[in-house]
Amino acid sequence: MSDAESISDVSSFGDISVCEEIGHLIERCQELQEHVHNSYEALQNIHSLVANQNNINVTHNEWTGDFEELLEVFHKEALTNISEGRSADFGEKLLKMLDEAYF
Repeated sequence: MSDAESISDVSSFGDISVCEEIGHLIERCQELQEHVHNSYEALQNIHSLVANQNNINVTHNEWTGDFEELLEVFHKEALTNISEGRSADFGEKLLKMLDEAYF
C-alpha cells in the first residue's frame, strides 16, 4: 500500500466519524425541536384556558388546586429569592413544574 492510499483511507475513516457525529447532532436537534413544539402546544392550551377564564385544576407534588394559585406560589418564591440575592430560576422551575404536573 502506498502512502497516498494510506492517507486516503485515514481521511475517509475521519469523514465517516464526522458524518456520524453530524448525524447524532441532527437527531438531538430534532428531539429538542419536538420537545419545544410540545411545550409550546401545552402553553397555548393553558393560555386558551386562562383567556377564557376557565379554572385550571392542576396536581403538582401531591398538591391539587387552581393553576393560577400555583403560579402565584412560584412567583412569590422567585421574588423572595431575588430579594435575598439568590437566583430566581423562575423559568426553569416553571418548565419543570409544567413537565411534572397533571392538568
